[in-house]
Amino acid sequence: MTQLGEVTTYHGCPPYYPFKEDNLQMVVMEGKKRVATHGVCSSYGTAKAKIETDAKGKPYIFLTYGEGRGTNAREEYLKVFAVSETLTEYLRLPLSGPAGPFSNWHYEYSVTKPKDGGFSLKMRLKVEGEDAVAVPMERTKSIDIK
Repeated sequence: MTQLGEVTTYHGCPPYYPFKEDNLQMVVMEGKKRVATHGVCSSYGTAKAKIETDAKGKPYIFLTYGEGRGTNAREEYLKVFAVSETLTEYLRLPLSGPAGPFSNWHYEYSVTKPKDGGFSLKMRLKVEGEDAVAVPMERTKSIDIK
């Protein structure tokens, strides 16, 4: 069974990046064997990773991480990797961001598993606040990952 080890401080950011807590390492384990590692740079030292297995049993990693610091300045992204000795990045999508001085936007998403393998993402835009001026044009998205 493939699983994620602890996300720990490591080398995910550029060498002279000022916020050491943003340097993270994602470790992928199969039993007690380390299968892969991947450096992640995520603002405020927070990131989430989960393994999803498609209908054919192939594992993928869904990584959510952030960029930016400051009041209403952080943007979050979703990366999807195929699991192997070298993680293969299939997709990078914006998940959330500021929309105005006191508002923000985010995509809620659901994952389905087609019988022929891979994933289907269904995304729906949500906007919070009343001063939104910078919002993605796509209200809904449908993305297939094979």
